[in-house]
Amino acid sequence: EFQESLVVILSGVTGNAVLGRSGATVNIVDAGPPILLVEDLTNRAIALDSSTFTRDPFSVTNPNNLSTETRRRISLFVWRLALRPTDTPADLIVIAEDDQGRVYPLTVEHAGAMNDLTLVTQVIVRLPDDVIGAPRDLLVSVQLRGVISNKGIVKIAAP
Repeated sequence: EFQESLVVILSGVTGNAVLGRSGATVNIVDAGPPILLVEDLTNRAIALDSSTFTRDPFSVTNPNNLSTETRRRISLFVWRLALRPTDTPADLIVIAEDDQGRVYPLTVEHAGAMNDLTLVTQVIVRLPDDVIGAPRDLLVSVQLRGVISNKGIVKIAAP
C-alpha cells in the first residue's frame, strides 16, 4: 500500500493524570513492492516444478502430473507480497513476457506463506498452453493490488 498517516488524539483524562501531549501523527511507511526471488547475478527466478521440485528449463506439459491435466505447474517465491487473510489466488496477477513483446497470463492456483519463512509467499502458477518459439526465456512478474514485483527469468524448453 501507499504511505498512510493517522492522527491520534488523547482526551478524557480522569483522576490526577496529566497529558504532556494530547496528540500525535503516526506515519505508516510503505515497505516497498513485492520482490520475486531470483538467483544472485543472473536474474533467474527461483522456480521449481511443483511435482518434481526440479529447476528450469520447463516444458509446458508435465507427464508426472497425477491427473489427466498435464499442464506444468511451477512454484515461484515472492518476498513481501503482503497477502491479506481475505486475499485469494484470483487476486494475484502473474504475467510472463517474451522478448518479442508477447504476453502470457499465468493462472495462479495457490498462494500461501511458507511455514518457516513468513515473509516469503509461495505462488503456484500453471504454465500457458503454448509458448511461441520455445525454447526461450520468459520474464515473469507478480502483481497484487496494483503493485508489481521485479521480473525474473523462467526458461521454457522446446516442446
